[in-house]
Amino acid sequence: MPKTRIITLLTLAASLGFVTLAAQASQKSIAGESLPGLGSWQGVRELRLGKGRTIRPDMPLQLEMSSNGRAKVSIADDPSGTVSLQQWKGHVRGVVRSPKHGTFLIQRTPSGHTTVTELDPSTLVGCDADQAVPPAADADGDAPSSPPPPAADGDAPDGDDGGVVDIFVVYTDLARANAGSTDAMETAIHGWINESNEVYRDSESAVRIRLVGTDEVSYAESGSFSNHLSRLAGTSDGYMDDVHTWRDDTGADVVALIVTDSSSCGLGYTIKNDVTGSPSSAFFVVRDYCADIQFSFTHELGHNMGCCHDLDHPGSCAGGASLYPHSFGHRFTGDSDDWRTVMAYTDGSGDPMPQTYYQRIGHLSNPDVDYDNEPTGTATADSAATHDSMRSVTAAYRTAITAITCPGDLGEDAIVSVDDLLGLLERWGAVNAADTQSLAADLNGDAEIDASDLLVLITEFGPCPS
Repeated sequence: MPKTRIITLLTLAASLGFVTLAAQASQKSIAGESLPGLGSWQGVRELRLGKGRTIRPDMPLQLEMSSNGRAKVSIADDPSGTVSLQQWKGHVRGVVRSPKHGTFLIQRTPSGHTTVTELDPSTLVGCDADQAVPPAADADGDAPSSPPPPAADGDAPDGDDGGVVDIFVVYTDLARANAGSTDAMETAIHGWINESNEVYRDSESAVRIRLVGTDEVSYAESGSFSNHLSRLAGTSDGYMDDVHTWRDDTGADVVALIVTDSSSCGLGYTIKNDVTGSPSSAFFVVRDYCADIQFSFTHELGHNMGCCHDLDHPGSCAGGASLYPHSFGHRFTGDSDDWRTVMAYTDGSGDPMPQTYYQRIGHLSNPDVDYDNEPTGTATADSAATHDSMRSVTAAYRTAITAITCPGDLGEDAIVSVDDLLGLLERWGAVNAADTQSLAADLNGDAEIDASDLLVLITEFGPCPS
């Protein structure tokens, strides 16, 4: 088990001025301490992680100013490092990813009990080469992508094609216990959904995903990840069969299963050689810790949308079997370090513990987007383009059930957010009747996108009413 320590927080609460909070490093718990409520995360300026390590965001964390309870900032003395936090139902869960300081999982309960767990992504090793547990895992635990099951009769997409991919997430009792409670588990899930959308935005991909439901399944996590995946996708095998009713009831295009199984980081069916997609293959499994620190939720969903690992690890995509010739992740060396995009493995040598460790970044490969002064993709590694090609196909697997009723929700993801604000500002001025987004941004219907529309959007900021 990773070593867990209590963190010391130094916060600035907007309504209270400077407040210093200290907890002894030797404490097992700080529940019951005179700590502020969740509002104290309105302006976090410093996180002390022990061993002399202090993380200082380059700007105060403003969780309560976020429409979706999400805050993400860079680290002042580590430009490649980030602090990401998710708030939900009184819980906070987040991660520090810092090449300089390390990787830390942060969890805070409504009572004020805050812990930090140090994790090492390079040690997330799955099955070794001699262990007969298919599928074998790579150095960071992502199992090779699995080919999809045979399509059932009538498996052609018959849903909507609005472009937003709806996801239903289920989890085992072990995963819920690992999170601490049902609400804590849901907090983590909301964080992974929002983080995936951040990856798509930063990669200049048009894909957006939306959470349409969560539930706990009675499943013992026995066997391999291949077993987990086939049991999740199976409709009448006696394992998690209710999932398919839940999927239909919520209009979910994709179903994900969260487990604690440490033999791998995840496994998802990969769409190959079929640009029409496969609703019966839209399933993936991911380990909770890997989703926290390795973008593994986004990674496994990427398989469902037709993406492979990288050209050095083509797996079942070898020999031209990939959906497109460019459906691969990418590794590269920037000005400050070695990096890999969401779909890529860590090293081309096949060594499970390579000398050169490529750190995963929150980007899909895209030759038109730079990171650390280098392109994140090439002509043969452009998984952002593959995601965009499969966006409407995947979103059409099921007809959306969750109605979008918010004025200003231009992205149709059930949240009026900064993305919608930017979309409105990009279309400022006279309405372009040929642009559906321009028409949508005219919130008061006066054929002009102006300050009055901006006021409507700001008033609606936050989650849409359900």
